[in-house]
Amino acid sequence: MPARLSFRCQFCDAVPDDATQASLVEQVRAQLFGEYLEAMPGAWLTWTGNGICGPARYACWDHQDDLMRFVRKHYGTVAWNAKRTRPFPRHAPPGSKRPGAPRHAGTPRW
Repeated sequence: MPARLSFRCQFCDAVPDDATQASLVEQVRAQLFGEYLEAMPGAWLTWTGNGICGPARYACWDHQDDLMRFVRKHYGTVAWNAKRTRPFPRHAPPGSKRPGAPRHAGTPRW
């Protein structure tokens, strides 16, 4: 049965546009741990969480600072990377040829 992941801003219940949605789905597939990532083109901020760093959390452009304050308050003592500052790695939508896009697990390096 097909399924679709649904993302919402933790603070205002905004939903991402289709291109940003695709970028967020790719972040989930990358299986990262305790990192901030920006999902383009909508500039959403993701805290990947997992394990001791709690669940993944998502914030729209307007609430990025709120997400960083929340993560620093709740996970700053157990995760050094919770206090990381901008610029964060950007995650381009699938299929874009933007230089500098991060590689995902399983992506060939050639």
